[in-house]
Amino acid sequence: SPHTSLYYEVIADQAVWAVCGRQGAVVNIAQSSKQNIVVEVMPLVGGHLALPTVRLSKYIPADSKSGGGLGAARLDPFATGQVYNMSRSQQVHVLPPLNQHADFVSLP
Repeated sequence: SPHTSLYYEVIADQAVWAVCGRQGAVVNIAQSSKQNIVVEVMPLVGGHLALPTVRLSKYIPADSKSGGGLGAARLDPFATGQVYNMSRSQQVHVLPPLNQHADFVSLP
């Protein structure tokens, strides 16, 4: 049977990016083949930064007959070549803040 639910997960280096809001969720694609999801991230450092990765998985809900509850739901990865990530190698140039003189100094 075709899968009508996907799970997306934002995978970001926590030393470089802060994910604002949800890092992952289930998306139902039964009504439409197109969904728009807004993911907000905030850079924590300056420089040429690779964008965070968004991983998609097939979401297999728990079988209601087994009585396994929500814990029995599972994620199945897509096969190689089934998902194309067009932003995989994209970078953004983040300029450092203007007030660089405010460095922290540790005193003994």
